[in-house]
Amino acid sequence: CALPIFHQAADKVHRVTGYEVAIEMGDIKIHTNQHNFINPQVVVSSVQTMCSGGDGGGRMYKFDPKDFGIVIIDEAHLSITPSFKRVLDFFRTNQNLKILGVTATPKRSDEKALGQLYKSVAYSYPLTKAIHDGWLVEPLQCAMYVHDLDFSHISTTDGDLNGPELAKVMEQEHICHEVVSGSLQEIGNQKAIAFTQSVRQAELMAEIFNRNRPGMAAWVCGKTPEDERKKINEMFRTGQIQILCNCGTHTHGFDDPGIHYIINAKPTKSETLYKQIVGRATRPSESIAHLLNDMPDADARRELIAKSEKPFSVVLDFIGTNGRHKLVNTGDILGGDYDEDVIEIFRERMEKRRDARPMKTLEELEKIKQELEEKRLHEQAKKAQLVAKAKYTKKYLNPFDVLDIEPARMRGWDEGRSLSEGQCKILLGAGIDPESIDYAKGKQLCSQVIMRYKAGLCTLRMGAILKKNGYDPNMKMAEAKATIDKIAKEQGWGKRK
Repeated sequence: CALPIFHQAADKVHRVTGYEVAIEMGDIKIHTNQHNFINPQVVVSSVQTMCSGGDGGGRMYKFDPKDFGIVIIDEAHLSITPSFKRVLDFFRTNQNLKILGVTATPKRSDEKALGQLYKSVAYSYPLTKAIHDGWLVEPLQCAMYVHDLDFSHISTTDGDLNGPELAKVMEQEHICHEVVSGSLQEIGNQKAIAFTQSVRQAELMAEIFNRNRPGMAAWVCGKTPEDERKKINEMFRTGQIQILCNCGTHTHGFDDPGIHYIINAKPTKSETLYKQIVGRATRPSESIAHLLNDMPDADARRELIAKSEKPFSVVLDFIGTNGRHKLVNTGDILGGDYDEDVIEIFRERMEKRRDARPMKTLEELEKIKQELEEKRLHEQAKKAQLVAKAKYTKKYLNPFDVLDIEPARMRGWDEGRSLSEGQCKILLGAGIDPESIDYAKGKQLCSQVIMRYKAGLCTLRMGAILKKNGYDPNMKMAEAKATIDKIAKEQGWGKRK
């Protein structure tokens, strides 16, 4: 926590790779030799540094693009900005250069633009999967209703609540008192980090917290001197300060596994910002983090987390009258595999709650999904009673049910793409209607069909029969044939009545 973000990055790269790492930032400058640039093997810098100085051209011009094999961009969702483009255009004069973008917060609205820079998604690891795999703790949702908190008159600027208008609302002293009072009721003695819209709000909230118990809270902002911020961060990390109020400083690169609670006093319509805020509390307890790598599977890791002093984290969202605004909640950032109607119902239920009990987001999303599915099946059954049965119906199976996998989500860069004739033939041969699914799901299912064939597993049609009759759908071909013959004999398939 005490190290600036650039030093954290350099330190972690060196510890993981063993490479020589240097920093190009501010007064720290790398001495380059035009004819012999061997060390360091890795340069850590920022876009701002690369674009500044250098007699107006930018410090990037001190480097030779041919000396680099790869450019790694953190917070890659920002890489479509003009300053990033300027840096990348310079280094891409090396035609052999590879570009890797890494981000924890890809935005669906940006995917088309990102698709112009990145040719493919090399690896995607959603937050929900990291939680399910036992690497992160689940953030629970806790809606805290505040009287007189009204966002309905606030305008929208660049897709989010207008900053100055929101600050004017959140800086009101009686609003800050209610936010602090509600937070104290929930957090107990656990460590919490508060996110605010303005410096004044952060300062006032810390002051009110300290009226309750002197020295329990501190605040920082972008103008806090670096040495003072380091000191406050260290005091927070070691528990000398229980609550850290910040304005715009701790959404990136701040890592403290001891944080149990997020006090979100900065309501937002930005899924990216909200995910960054919530992410500050998803790290498992430091006492068990080093043990997770030795766990044999996800179940063991989740069990270890469940028995730790930090089995989950809690997000305190302070809500009031939202008007036309749809403020982001945990359902939005954990509901990537759910339809929009599931997320919308979660939002409605969360905002109607007044008991301030934490809601298990993933459990509630799944519950809503099942409710909607039961409702859909009920409506289908009612319609079936009103429609005469056709003499012949082409029957396609539900492959996702047979394979027990989640359907792939259509990414922005795949929009407009169609399955090839060969892919359609593979799907039809497997009993899947290619016209009923989009490109992403079709590509996913083709891979599954081919994988099953290479592994000698039975076909999806056979798997569907096996699963319907209580057998494992992933049998080898010979075993599946014998089992289906047995089922046919027991059930009298083909016999006339």
